[in-house]
Amino acid sequence: MPDKILKISNDVSWERPTFVAFLVTLVIAALSTSVWWQVSKNEIDFMRRLVEDEAQIIKVAVSDKVKLAVIALERMAQRWEVRGGTPYKEWQVDAQHYVEDFVALTTVEWVDNTYHIRWVEPQAGNENAIGLSIVFDEDRKKALDGASQKDTVTLTPPIDLVQGYKGVIAYLPIHIGDRFEGFIVGIYDVEKFLNTILEDAVFDDYHVTVADGDKTVFSSPIDTSIVEQLSSHVDMDLFGRTWSITVTPRDQFISENRTQLPEMIFMIGVLFSFLVGAIICILMVSFMQRHILTKQTRRLIDSEARIQTILDNTVDGMITINDHGIIQSFNHACEAIFGYEADEVIGRNIKILMPEPYHSEHDGYIKNYNETQKAKIIGIGREVQGRRSDGSVFPMDLAVSKVDTADGVVFSGILRDISELKKAQQELLSKTRSLETAEEIAQLGHWSYNVETHDVFWSDQIYKIHGVTKEDYTPDISTAIDFYHP
Repeated sequence: MPDKILKISNDVSWERPTFVAFLVTLVIAALSTSVWWQVSKNEIDFMRRLVEDEAQIIKVAVSDKVKLAVIALERMAQRWEVRGGTPYKEWQVDAQHYVEDFVALTTVEWVDNTYHIRWVEPQAGNENAIGLSIVFDEDRKKALDGASQKDTVTLTPPIDLVQGYKGVIAYLPIHIGDRFEGFIVGIYDVEKFLNTILEDAVFDDYHVTVADGDKTVFSSPIDTSIVEQLSSHVDMDLFGRTWSITVTPRDQFISENRTQLPEMIFMIGVLFSFLVGAIICILMVSFMQRHILTKQTRRLIDSEARIQTILDNTVDGMITINDHGIIQSFNHACEAIFGYEADEVIGRNIKILMPEPYHSEHDGYIKNYNETQKAKIIGIGREVQGRRSDGSVFPMDLAVSKVDTADGVVFSGILRDISELKKAQQELLSKTRSLETAEEIAQLGHWSYNVETHDVFWSDQIYKIHGVTKEDYTPDISTAIDFYHP
């Protein structure tokens, strides 16, 4: 059976199952790749939304803080306008408070309507600024003239100040009635201002830049790699100027927000695709093997049925036994010869079909053969005796052969009941003896001649009549005639 299974496995073509398994694996792998791509995209979109949200938060924070810082100066200008002027001491105290409260507000000035600095706070370090004109050129004068005619704040673009930092100057015009009284001027350290707004945690995850047009107002340090593909840009209006904020995530932000889920999905999908492909391949091969095995089994059954039909309809009896003497098959002719049905003897010892002494000695015969492998009757036809179901004994011709199978040794026997032949032989012998007795009494003899073989037969009485013996004379047709025709 293992040899048959091996042959079936070799006969099965693996090309079709392998091709189908490959297609299934490819489809599932493609689906896994698609899912991996979608999940990865969703993660990137999620991180991009986080960056966009952070940019909006920074925008609101910067806008609110700038407006809050400028509103304080607006109040100074409004008090000046309402009261028709502000005493220096009172103005100085307010200016000192604002400088103390707003870290980024470095200097507060009052510039008169001729564009000269009259008051400044703090005074330390700014003594030389008092009386200084802020009109540097004609363009500057035009810009100040335009600012003086407004009722709102005018914010300058970032300026590199002599104090060594980048500053932004806010001009708040003062009007008493229709008369221009000058400006309340606030000078802000932009870097210090934005550093106070943005916490260190923001800089840990993001690189932030603030620009006024093409001029950079602020840029946080770049001490780690950034991912520019996820940058988010927002614009905000500050008193007529447009500031743009760019927020770019750092690697730390990416590593904190990216999961291993896409890679896990991809790996699981690939492994699953190979597993499903292998299972499909094995199932298809198994199905094909089972189909082939079924076909071969049917052929085997049909073949066995044909052989059994032949055996059942043959004239001679046929019996098979194993190496322990157990009957395995028993055809119809045997049923007729022995008087047993096949079901009655299959599975029983062959010696039930033997008279004594063979009945008792048969197990010894098989044992001796199994031990010595020396055959005494295998391959030799001979006359033996059998025993029928009614106990009667009869003569039969038996030929035994040995067959080696995968299940072990099988002995097959072909036998024929020769009872009638023996009876006919006995009757012929009896008649022959009666004839010889009659010839001896009558002193008559007989002879015969076979025209085909030219053999001449003399009865015993003929030899006596002619006074010769069988040892001395062998008759033939020519010499025999001489006895009768001299």
